[in-house]
Amino acid sequence: MVAAIALQGCERTDVTDVLGLAKADRQLGDPVDVETLRKNAEAAAEEYLATQVEILKDFSKSPYSLTTDYAQVPVIRKLGYKSSFYYFCWDLFLPYRLKTGSGDSYLLIVQVTDRIPGNKHDVSKFRVLHATIIDDRGRMRKALANTPD
Repeated sequence: MVAAIALQGCERTDVTDVLGLAKADRQLGDPVDVETLRKNAEAAAEEYLATQVEILKDFSKSPYSLTTDYAQVPVIRKLGYKSSFYYFCWDLFLPYRLKTGSGDSYLLIVQVTDRIPGNKHDVSKFRVLHATIIDDRGRMRKALANTPD
């Protein structure tokens, strides 16, 4: 019981930034400004999402709007999507709010990485691994096209 309480406490206090990165990840990863990570990761995600316009229109069955929604980081972490420094690269999950013209709202989670060949990473070269649309019950509604690895 004490261990469970301690783990719950660690989960809440271990998150240190808007991306949901834990202190341990920040210590393992190369020193880099969180704002730089966010900016570069978002640029890659937005470039990717621009190629998915038709899929998003079809899913929405109407016009849609898409905005970043970092207030959803705790929600996506609870669903198991946790940004981290994974072995040798940044592995980030970016939350977007997808609102349809009919008023429905979904969470679009975009996973990006800065992994480059040779088991290295470069924070200026993020790319999207995949994106998933989640409903308000945490169920996956649609997986967008994966990008080549």
